[in-house]
Amino acid sequence: MKVPSVAPLLLLLALIFPASAFAQTIDPQPEPMGDDHLIAVLEETGEHTVLIQVLEASGLAAPLTVDGPFTLFAPTDDAFQALPEGSLEALMQDTESLQSVLAFHVIQGEVRASDLGQTDSVESAFGHPIPVSTSGGAVQVAGVMVSDADHEASNGIVHIVDEVLIPTQD
Repeated sequence: MKVPSVAPLLLLLALIFPASAFAQTIDPQPEPMGDDHLIAVLEETGEHTVLIQVLEASGLAAPLTVDGPFTLFAPTDDAFQALPEGSLEALMQDTESLQSVLAFHVIQGEVRASDLGQTDSVESAFGHPIPVSTSGGAVQVAGVMVSDADHEASNGIVHIVDEVLIPTQD
C-alpha cells in the first residue's frame, strides 16, 4: 500500500500560515510589564547580580518581568557569597533544585512587610509554606531577616533579605 505524500499539505499550510505567525501562536513573547518590573528593580539596586544570574539560568527571570503580581524575597550578592563553598555551583548544575530554591523566594500577589507582620506563614508560588515571624518590628521569613522592605515594581513587591532562603524538607 502506497502512503500518500504529506509534502503538498505542508506546502499549503506554509502558504496559509506563515512560519512567523505560527511561531507566535506556539511561543508568544509577552511584553515586559513596564521598565520597573521585578527584575528591573533588582538591577537598580546593584546588589542582586548573582540573583539575576541564577534566575536567568533557572528560567524564572522571564516570568518575573511579564507576570504577576508577585512578592520576591531577594537575597543580596553577599547572601549568595555566604553560602557554603561549592553550594551555588552545585545548584547551577541541578536546574530542578535551583528552581526549587528560587521558587521558595516568590509569593503570588503583593505582600507588603506590614502584611507579613500579621501572619505566621505565607505560601510560596509553588505551594511550599514559608514561616514568618516578627520581633521588635523586624520581619523574618524562614528565619532570615528582611533587611529592606516594600520596593515597588510594576508587577509586585521586592523585599531584600540577607540570606538565601532554603526550603525545608517535608
